[in-house]
Amino acid sequence: MNSETDGAKSLRFFLRDNTAGSHRQLDARFSLLDLSLLEDYRSFLTASAAALIPLEHLLEASGVADIFPDWPQRSRRASLIKDCENMSAEISTFDLMRAHFSPDEMAGVVYVLEGSRLGAKLLLKQVQHSAAQNYLSHGVSEKLWPSFVDQLEALHVDRDEVARGAKFAFSVFEKAAILHVPEMIMSAAE
Repeated sequence: MNSETDGAKSLRFFLRDNTAGSHRQLDARFSLLDLSLLEDYRSFLTASAAALIPLEHLLEASGVADIFPDWPQRSRRASLIKDCENMSAEISTFDLMRAHFSPDEMAGVVYVLEGSRLGAKLLLKQVQHSAAQNYLSHGVSEKLWPSFVDQLEALHVDRDEVARGAKFAFSVFEKAAILHVPEMIMSAAE
């Protein structure tokens, strides 16, 4: 794709196209879980916490609220921690081995986190049996995706750096899935 075409494409669709492979791979890993089963849902929450908690901490340390002023409304960390506690799921996060994100990388990371909220609406149907629905239902009644897209499209950014941030976020979730999804399920995927 040439840079003229890339420049004409909205940032949202540029990111979608540039992270499609990472997104498919992560979806394939998590789709092996049957969230209607207690152990699978616990594994999903544990993996999600392992990735989301350090990403949100690093976003906040990097000044995400300067770019997305409504960040406190978007953060799902507290909801996820509450669900993990309700499900007796152990939370173990890992060091992201980074001191900060650049502003452009933050836009990519938030793109992944906000996109996962869209997917959460579909997953919510599978966990109707559980009282631990805070994470998946966070912001469902609010129009967070459209407001995020408006903010994203208004940014003046280096698209490649934004894509690097998004790919980094996907890699963190992938690492968490590898560590926390039961081994027998993972071997079936390979």
